[in-house]
Amino acid sequence: LCERAVYALRETRNANTSTSYSGKSLPQWHEVLGSELILRPLITCWSGNNVKKNLELSKIGLSILQKLIQLECIVSDSFLQVLSSIRDLLPKADIAIQLKLVQILLELPNTETWQ
Repeated sequence: LCERAVYALRETRNANTSTSYSGKSLPQWHEVLGSELILRPLITCWSGNNVKKNLELSKIGLSILQKLIQLECIVSDSFLQVLSSIRDLLPKADIAIQLKLVQILLELPNTETWQ
């Protein structure tokens, strides 16, 4: 997990050109952060059979996801992939995880990437 995060940060530092998404000009780091490079470790922290063991990791992953959405680093297509991984976690999750997910969902309409 740590190695993937370091690799992703290096990739974002090296990217300085821009690309287009939904008619908007976005820097290439946006594409890197919205890619599987960053999302795979987050999705991994929500998967697994032992949710009690991964409870803290799940909370941390949701906090990271919330921050990435606030910074408009996750595009809607990537978020659908994340939601499908969280869907399996919800029935086993405690109230703190469910509340965090509701907070994240309430913030989505306020980001420019989603409009």
